[in-house]
Amino acid sequence: MCGICGIIDLQQKNAPTWRTAQVEKMNAKILHRGPDEGAMRTFDQATLAMRRLSIIDLHTGSQPIYNETGDICVFFNGEIYNY
Repeated sequence: MCGICGIIDLQQKNAPTWRTAQVEKMNAKILHRGPDEGAMRTFDQATLAMRRLSIIDLHTGSQPIYNETGDICVFFNGEIYNY
């Protein structure tokens, strides 16, 4: 089972250092949910992190997933059918 955590603050104009440190602590607390991979991304108004348990799609399932232009990303836990 994977895990996703983070802090979103729509009032913030830039990423404060305390937010990154706090999400790093949160991500460490959910290490047991996905020991195979971890990632964290910081944006102006959000810091998101994830832990991944690699069961399927071992080589191409790394996250976050970006769109073709690289300006949108998603942390995703699930499966998409009929795509």
